Amino acid sequence: MPLPKTLLLALSLLTAGQLTFCQRVFSQDSMYYHPDQRKYSPDPQGGWLYRTKKKTDSGMVATYFFQSGKPHYIYHFSDDPMLIKNGEYKLYDSNGIVLHTTFYLNNKADGPESYYYSSGKLQATGTNKEGEQEGEWMGYYPNGKLSGKASYANGKQTAAQFFLEDGTPNKSATVFMKKAEFPGGPYGFLNYLNTTLKYPRSAVKQEIQGTVIVQFKVTKEGKLDSISVMRSVEKSLDEEALRDIRRSPDWEPAILGGLPIESWCKQPIVFKLQ
Repeated sequence: MPLPKTLLLALSLLTAGQLTFCQRVFSQDSMYYHPDQRKYSPDPQGGWLYRTKKKTDSGMVATYFFQSGKPHYIYHFSDDPMLIKNGEYKLYDSNGIVLHTTFYLNNKADGPESYYYSSGKLQATGTNKEGEQEGEWMGYYPNGKLSGKASYANGKQTAAQFFLEDGTPNKSATVFMKKAEFPGGPYGFLNYLNTTLKYPRSAVKQEIQGTVIVQFKVTKEGKLDSISVMRSVEKSLDEEALRDIRRSPDWEPAILGGLPIESWCKQPIVFKLQ
């Protein structure tokens, strides 16, 4: 007996290892050429980006710009194909404020890392080692007061304290840092797809398959906003993927410094006929 289509879809998603990525995302999957001859990529936070690259003594520097000409991302690479990140990474908002800095060693975060509010004030800071959080991390409210501090070993939180703005303990906070996720995690999302995702009949008849990537913002309250297709396959598949994300229950928001924050996610949804 053939498996139900929705179950096949969920299993395809699982075996491909394509779960949800929630972060400040950028994709080079979709490009277009602007009349100014620059090559642009979509920015999930709105607008389009173009890239320049420059050779240095240690490798390559790639800078992604807003259409305004202000820098958005800066990466350092040790190789010309720009596959191995080595050195400092910086993220700016459209006003030129630094939002995030970290360092890479052989494609793994290694060294100091800091996040900033749009005001430019420090939001959280700590250290990474071989791609994992290590040692003490500190988080702050927008007014500069301490929101939390945590100790990490090999990427795992081993101890933490959290505070309200008046300095008293924040007993409702337990996690210093985590990405936004569907209730129940990746497998909870797969179960959700099993019950809601349907293969459009027109696509079945035409044997259309592929992976639709949907991007969206998860608010501090866990609501999904700014939902759009980041990589399209075909209209009916795109619409079905969007429908399922729009009907999704609230997510668990990302946390930084013990406080809920907004974050961007991209979700691949595989449509595969069997």
